[in-house]
Amino acid sequence: MKIVKSQRQSTIFSITRLIIISIFCIAVSAHAAGEKKKNVPVVTAVTVTNESAIIVDIIGVNFTAGKDAPIVTLGGQVMTIDVGTLIDTFVSASLLAAILPGDYFLTVTHSKGVGQYDLTVGAVGPQGLKGETGAPGMDGASGMDGAPGMDGAPGMDGAPGMDGAPGATGAMGPLGYTGQDGADGDDGADGADGANGADGADGAVGQSCTVAACPPEGVTTLSCGATQVEIPCVPHFALRDEGPAGGIVFHITPDGLHGLEAAPEEQGFAPWGCFGAYTGATGVEIDDGATNTTTIIDNGCQRAGDAATIAAAYMGPTGDTPGWFLPSKNELNKMYEELHLFGFGGFANVKYWSSSEINKFGLVWFQGFSNGGQFVSLKDFVTKRVRAVRAF
Repeated sequence: MKIVKSQRQSTIFSITRLIIISIFCIAVSAHAAGEKKKNVPVVTAVTVTNESAIIVDIIGVNFTAGKDAPIVTLGGQVMTIDVGTLIDTFVSASLLAAILPGDYFLTVTHSKGVGQYDLTVGAVGPQGLKGETGAPGMDGASGMDGAPGMDGAPGMDGAPGMDGAPGATGAMGPLGYTGQDGADGDDGADGADGANGADGADGAVGQSCTVAACPPEGVTTLSCGATQVEIPCVPHFALRDEGPAGGIVFHITPDGLHGLEAAPEEQGFAPWGCFGAYTGATGVEIDDGATNTTTIIDNGCQRAGDAATIAAAYMGPTGDTPGWFLPSKNELNKMYEELHLFGFGGFANVKYWSSSEINKFGLVWFQGFSNGGQFVSLKDFVTKRVRAVRAF
C-alpha cells in the first residue's frame, strides 16, 4: 500500500529498497472548521509498517480517553486496534480487508472528538530484495531431564575364577570290607630247556609218490607205489597247449591260468552279414571279440548263415561246450602268429573274418593267412572262412 500526502502537506515519503516501506510524514491540519477543542484527537504522522497487510503506525495526541480505545477507520473501513500499542500519542492499526488504490480519509475518533488525515493509497510496488539474515537468537533454557531409560539386558557371565587351593586332607575313614581276589597275574618266563633225550628207533622206509601234470579238466592222479588217487588241480597253460574246451591255446596271461583257445577245426565259409546296417562292433583289441559278437547279434544281425552267428553257435569239438565267438582284428592276428606260423590249428592259406567293424559304410576287417596281411572288405557279396575262439 502506498500512501500519498494531501496538498496541504509538504513532506514526501521515502521508500527503502530492501523492504519497500513507504514512510509518510505529514503536517497536521484541522479539517473541520471552528476552534480546536481540548482533548480532541490530532493526527500528526502516519507510517506504513506492512503494505501487504495494510498495517499503519499512527502518531499524534489525544488518542485515548480514559480506558476507551479510539476508533480508527480508512476509507470507511474500521481498522483493528493493537491494544498493546495504544498510548496517548501512538497507536498501531491494521485493515482486515483489501482496499483499492485511491484517496481516502484516515480518522481517529473517541468520545471527545475526531482527528482526520488525508491519505492516498497507491498500487503495491514490486517486492524488495531479501534483507540480510539477522543474528541468531540466544539459546533457550535447557529442558528438563527425561525420565530414566529402561534397564539394559543382563551382561554375559564372567569367566570362571581360578580353582582355589586344595583343602587339607581329611581324617582317614574306617577300613572297608576285604575285596574279592584279583585276577591271576601273567605267567612267568619259561625256564631253561632240559637236556636232550636219547634218539628214538629208526622208522620204516616211506613210499615215493608222484603227481601227474594237471590236465585241462582240472583233475590229476597222485601215485604212491601201487596206490593211485585222483586229486583236484589248477591247470597252467602254455602256448599251443590243448585248452579247457578242446581248442588250441594261442594267448595266455602271465600266470598261465587264463587265455584264449582257437577251435581246432574250421566252421566253413560265410558272408559277414548285416549289409547296410551299422552295429557299432568296432573293438579291435585282445578280449574285444566276445563283446563284438554279442553287439552284432543284439543289433539284429541274427541270420543263421552269417559269420558271427556261426561262431556263437559252435559248441566245441566235444559238442557240449558253449561260449565261442568270432575273433577281433588283433585276436585273429594272434592266431596267425602263434598257431598258423607254427603249423598248429590246420589253417588254410585263405582269408578269415574278424568281428571288428570299421564304420557305418559297410566295411569290416579280415586277415589273409597266406601272408598275414590285414585288409578291409564289404560285409556281403563275398564269403570268407570262419574260425571261432573261446576265452578261459
